[in-house]
Amino acid sequence: MNAGTRPYLPIIISLIAIGTLAIIYNGFQESAAVKLSEQNATNISNSPLIGGILLGKGKPFSMALNPVTNMLYIVSPDGSDSNFQNTIYVFDVNKNMISDTIKIGDPKRDFLRDITLDPAGGQIYVTGEYRINKAGIIYEYDSLYLINLKTKAFKRISLYSEPEEGKEGDLSGIAMDENAKRIYVGSLYPEGGNPGMYIIDLVKARVSGMINKWESGIGDILVSPQTHQIVAVAKYDNMLSIINGSTDKIIQNITVNDPIRASSDISGKTIYLASGSGEIKILDLSTGNITSEPVGLYLQDLSFNPYNNLLYTTLVNKTMQFSLNNSGTVSKLIVLDPKTGVIDRVYESQAVLNKILPDPSKGIVYVLGYDKSKAKLFIVNPR
Repeated sequence: MNAGTRPYLPIIISLIAIGTLAIIYNGFQESAAVKLSEQNATNISNSPLIGGILLGKGKPFSMALNPVTNMLYIVSPDGSDSNFQNTIYVFDVNKNMISDTIKIGDPKRDFLRDITLDPAGGQIYVTGEYRINKAGIIYEYDSLYLINLKTKAFKRISLYSEPEEGKEGDLSGIAMDENAKRIYVGSLYPEGGNPGMYIIDLVKARVSGMINKWESGIGDILVSPQTHQIVAVAKYDNMLSIINGSTDKIIQNITVNDPIRASSDISGKTIYLASGSGEIKILDLSTGNITSEPVGLYLQDLSFNPYNNLLYTTLVNKTMQFSLNNSGTVSKLIVLDPKTGVIDRVYESQAVLNKILPDPSKGIVYVLGYDKSKAKLFIVNPR
């Protein structure tokens, strides 16, 4: 299963709630929040990190792992100019080094964002923007890039366009159903635009449809190639939608406050959800239960690691991030046991940490971040 940069790994485990308060909505019952255990933090530069590998300038955007070739593909700004955002770094996980870079199109026109891949087909798929000057007006084309890894040739599929000035949204989230030969791309527009979720037919290399049942669109997507079930995160609609990918119909809408990112375990029964309220919500789809775990404000990402059955989350201290003379912790990578809610480990960093991607077969966890305009890849080994 694929969630763009993460495998689709639904959950059968729910956390034990403390207290009796319960709220019923959409057939789901939310238990009172559980306080996380407190433990001493260790610095993220210490063991078990292998190190921060430089990727270029500015903020890195996304990554996807090919388990067949053991190559990690990272979308991150160019090393010469943070405004050049058409670069994909190829990281050899066996050698722990950048082995290649892929440049797409024109650095002044093509701007890449989220990535997913087809391990067997040798293709990667990246969302982005293509900018064109028309009579003095810059137009942005929300686009999907289909890239051949052998030849590095690409095809750009335009999904939507409008003038850059006043444009209130972008593409957000990408996932692949390799069995159905489909790509799903989220379109997140708080105002105007074309909010929803695009469906791309990879055999015909064109848009085959769009689901637009949300007011502001979709920010993150999970897909199960086995069941064709789709989980769509509608951030500004405060909603999580479960979709039958065979019919493209919404099975159920679940009300969740400010959902940001989603992950799940192998079984397909429960979803982990990071919320803007600083909580991790655990949705058990088989029982209808929702449990909340407060972890702190400014959650950036979360991902379940099936190798050790632990949940990894990144948080940012915004005060320290924007402090001119910060010398303290800017970000944390928190590792917790979803069965008990107990923190297994906390890493601290002066870098701004965002995206997380575990390797299910080896247990290694890759974390993207940036520090003083330098993009970095951190590598966390399993305990």
